[in-house]
Amino acid sequence: MSTHPAVALPLTVRNEAKDKSKGNEGSAVRASVVVACILFAFLLAFVQGYRAGRMAGQRSKSRVSDVLVFVQGFFCTVLLVATALVVVTGSGLHGYDECQTALIICVIGFGGTKIALYLFLLERIRIVRAPFINRWCDPLYVIGGVLIVSCFIAITGSQFANRIVVFQGGRRECSIGFRPPTAYLVVVLDVTTNLALTGIFIRQLRPAVALQIPRIPSMANSAEGTNTSNAEGIGLWIRSVRRTVWGSCLTNLQVMLVRNVIGALIMLISSITFNILMASQEFARRGHACMLLCLTDVVICMLVTQYLTMRSVEQEATSHRPSRPTLDRWSSPASPSNSAISSVPSLDPINIHAKGHVSTVGQLPSLASATAKNTHLNVP
Repeated sequence: MSTHPAVALPLTVRNEAKDKSKGNEGSAVRASVVVACILFAFLLAFVQGYRAGRMAGQRSKSRVSDVLVFVQGFFCTVLLVATALVVVTGSGLHGYDECQTALIICVIGFGGTKIALYLFLLERIRIVRAPFINRWCDPLYVIGGVLIVSCFIAITGSQFANRIVVFQGGRRECSIGFRPPTAYLVVVLDVTTNLALTGIFIRQLRPAVALQIPRIPSMANSAEGTNTSNAEGIGLWIRSVRRTVWGSCLTNLQVMLVRNVIGALIMLISSITFNILMASQEFARRGHACMLLCLTDVVICMLVTQYLTMRSVEQEATSHRPSRPTLDRWSSPASPSNSAISSVPSLDPINIHAKGHVSTVGQLPSLASATAKNTHLNVP
């Protein structure tokens, strides 16, 4: 046995947290994703709460649409934002498993949101096209629903099969994405479905809607050399277009048509931008950038859904308000200031034109039209 005293060996502590913070795992990048997730969560909560407040106390005429909006809003959006927030602030994208988890979150959230969104648009088409027919007896609804669900499930499986998950150990950088054929196929499917549903919706409403966009006034100057009148004309045109877009002077069907076209255009631009960036740009394949783009696209789709249904709720509240009968002013030769309020209305056909009585024969058509307006089908 050796009699030499034991020598204490130096202890080296490895700072793994410092090593893992390299590459795209910097504090600024993680903080940006966390802030974006928090803002998205607050925005979605505010919009959904506002819509729920509008619908409070009103009986829904389309429970399927409400369920699809709820599914898209909660399971495919709020849950997606919360999961991404936990992944980024918790384990982070420090390894291969974490990178693959981030990709799975994006794929499931994107596919689930698109399925719920396009089924919601298909339900709106069914309400406009055949509201009194059972949806399972409507061939367009059944075939369209099967095609939407099957195509997006197939494209989701293709994304899993052709996924790109790379974790470079030297730079500790997580890169996720899809190979170009699958990425471009997602764009084609999304654009085709969007345009097809929007086109069918416009075709169904075209015979019942006569939407006239005001013409742009002439830009020629007046004889005095001033363009004040032209500026006023342009201002009036802008206000007319604004009223047309926001539906302040339109019927329910015109509001649905305008908002559906605007919403489809916004979703189309968002989806094309997201998928083109994922397929062509290198920075968009980094873990945090990809998750942020995916979250942004999903949140935009959810906001468009709220935009499509917000005006319907307002119209529903207006339609349930009881209409007050109005009495026309009646003047007698003795007192011109007398009104119909001071006289007693009578429905007696014999004394219908007698002095002191109000004739209601001329008001029957207006009453019938008011009743028809109140019983008009409101589409959510």
